Amino acid sequence: MKKALLLICTFLLILLACTTEKKHSFLTTDNIRSQTFNINPTKENRIVGIRGGSFTIPAGAFDGTESVVIELKEVYAPIEILAAGLTTESNGELLESGGMFYINAKRDGKVLELKKEIKGSIPADYINDSMKLFKGEVEENENVNWIDPVPLYSQPDSNKICIEAGKQLFQTNCTSCHDIFKKLTGPALANTDKKYTRQDYYKLIRNPAAFGKENDYFACEIKAYSGVLMTGFPDLHDQEIDCMIEYINNEAQKRPDLIIETDSSFWGSEGCNVKDVSTNFPCGLRKIYIDTVPKTIDFNLPSLHDEAGKDITDDSLYKPTDELEDRMRRGFGDYTPTTENDRYSFSIKTLGWFNIDAYYQPLKGTSIVDLFVDTDFEEEEKLEIHVFLPAKKLLTVGVYHAEDGLFHFEKYKGQIPMYLNDKAVVFAVTSIGKKLYYGISSFKVKKTQTIKLKIKETDEETLDKAFRKMNIDGIDLDVITKKEIVVEIPCNDSTHSPK
Repeated sequence: MKKALLLICTFLLILLACTTEKKHSFLTTDNIRSQTFNINPTKENRIVGIRGGSFTIPAGAFDGTESVVIELKEVYAPIEILAAGLTTESNGELLESGGMFYINAKRDGKVLELKKEIKGSIPADYINDSMKLFKGEVEENENVNWIDPVPLYSQPDSNKICIEAGKQLFQTNCTSCHDIFKKLTGPALANTDKKYTRQDYYKLIRNPAAFGKENDYFACEIKAYSGVLMTGFPDLHDQEIDCMIEYINNEAQKRPDLIIETDSSFWGSEGCNVKDVSTNFPCGLRKIYIDTVPKTIDFNLPSLHDEAGKDITDDSLYKPTDELEDRMRRGFGDYTPTTENDRYSFSIKTLGWFNIDAYYQPLKGTSIVDLFVDTDFEEEEKLEIHVFLPAKKLLTVGVYHAEDGLFHFEKYKGQIPMYLNDKAVVFAVTSIGKKLYYGISSFKVKKTQTIKLKIKETDEETLDKAFRKMNIDGIDLDVITKKEIVVEIPCNDSTHSPK
């Protein structure tokens, strides 16, 4: 009898598993174009993706001598993470992402096993020392759970060393009067490097009184702000000042939500003729940042997966230049990136999905908040509600509660950790029969709030336009990844300041 009952229960469980409708989402990894590279496994190969990821594959990484096809997907920008539907969670714990990638290898359609570790790096918007490499575990519902974190690959990095040195210098010399985000005796310093040339900053920091006499706009700013000149630091070298500015910039990029938007704090006071430095850069060597891909991006969520199998040279999602296409066909075997600064480096011993992540809770400055989403959709249980924090590249999914008809975000003791006033996006998409439905809205995080989300019937073209726009009520879901290069500015050009 017990055996028969057990068989019946087993049958019912199998039946339920087979008849449970799988929730389909258009936010899938199929929306990210696959890049393919043909390599010779008997030689070392370095492949570089169109989004800037660099991967060194050693000789003998795969058995055999015949050509191997490497597949690569790069997911670094906020819009890509949202389009791919790659939630940033590790066994339910929230993660802040520094970028994701998928790498695989096949020969004649057969997946190969990796025999030697691959070393790689991906571009970083800023450096977060808490980041680790997580392995992606694809679950039955096709969600990816990020597990088994390991330290990033440690290598000498001049930019990281500079940032750390700048932190020490800033804490020693500046914190009594300045904060990066708040007004103190002196102004908040986030983004201040955009106001003057680097040569001007050398003069200002070493001798502010002399600099004020030479520059009416600076003297006006001082008078408008507090009337008190800062202390000079005549012993600081150019490189030390550079590193302090690099540290300030890096911290500002970690917390863009804290940067004062409506009030420039000091720079640009009313009535002061602020100097335009856009054509007044100092001559000599200068670091600048360029875009790795064009702004234009072709997302077509309902049908993009049909295009994913195309060769990268055919109507590419990111439309790489002819030079990049040629390098892709050659496998980048002889290509070396311009710089390894501002990158996360790692080594991998298996293939599949990976994510550069840091645990989001409990991060300094976060608050534990109550967040709910209320929709006007009749079949709410068929919706999948995502909340996305672009500044932290964090994507999470809500749980529907039938008792109150709301979607709850329960990532930490029934609540969720978030930065108050951070910009966020709520997005829903589903299909019922042949009909498509979606809703999208933006909000600023509060301690307790219920977001009203209107769900409307749509079509593929309208849904595609929502992603092409990439800007929701002032929140920029930028696809651009910045790449640092060093350029030389001639000193004999009259438009530049003397060195």
